[in-house]
Amino acid sequence: MKATMIFNHYKNILDELLSESNFFKYYFQAPTSLCEDICWEDWEEECRALFDNSTSIRFGATRGCFIDDTYDYVVKFDLPEAQENGSCSDEVLIYDAAVQNGLEKFFAQPIYLGTYTKKIKFYTYSDLYDYFDCPEFFDETFFCKKLQSMIEEYDMEKEEITISIPLYAYPRAERHEFHVYEEDQDEIYRSISRSNSPLVEREAGIGYAFVSLYGEEVFDALTEFCDEHEINDLHTGNVMEINGELIFTDYCGYRDY
Repeated sequence: MKATMIFNHYKNILDELLSESNFFKYYFQAPTSLCEDICWEDWEEECRALFDNSTSIRFGATRGCFIDDTYDYVVKFDLPEAQENGSCSDEVLIYDAAVQNGLEKFFAQPIYLGTYTKKIKFYTYSDLYDYFDCPEFFDETFFCKKLQSMIEEYDMEKEEITISIPLYAYPRAERHEFHVYEEDQDEIYRSISRSNSPLVEREAGIGYAFVSLYGEEVFDALTEFCDEHEINDLHTGNVMEINGELIFTDYCGYRDY
């Protein structure tokens, strides 16, 4: 029941986008990571009707994420880079392993919702690609102007297209304020910052926070688990807070090899 409710909530958002926006009719045929997140307050006034003022789409290297600030869950979708560099399905397996090791409280639980599917009448991505390339930014007005000129120049016709996007839900987390220390101010911080743990690879304050809140035994257990499952890239955007507890919200890692 929970998965169905979450799916329907974000299905309505996707339905609205694909109904009202030519940019998204093109983008969701072959989604990629945009150079900038799509936030309601940044959109041009004529585009704001596409979302209410609580919803945004944010991007990492391998996945996109729908966030409704009024809803308890966010929804992620894989990008082409995810297949080799870390996907939502990878996180399902990692979470299951965390459960087996008694560490699940530190990982946002992924829930596979199913595949969003919608048939639309539009111009195919393959026909438009040579003209538009992969979009780097969301700009509905600019896109529509270019699209219209292309339609007129090449006398293009719409076709029936199926949009298909597997969706995964995660509990919505909040930013955690990680303290910043000078190494000479705290012996534990100095020791942690010089370790090889993935918890300090990006920001030593993350490892220090885990030691401060949960102790060195938990820090060591998480370090071993992260090493075993190739979890890296644990910056402050991927380690957040739910109900006062630190939690990994993005933990499939980025395997750039």
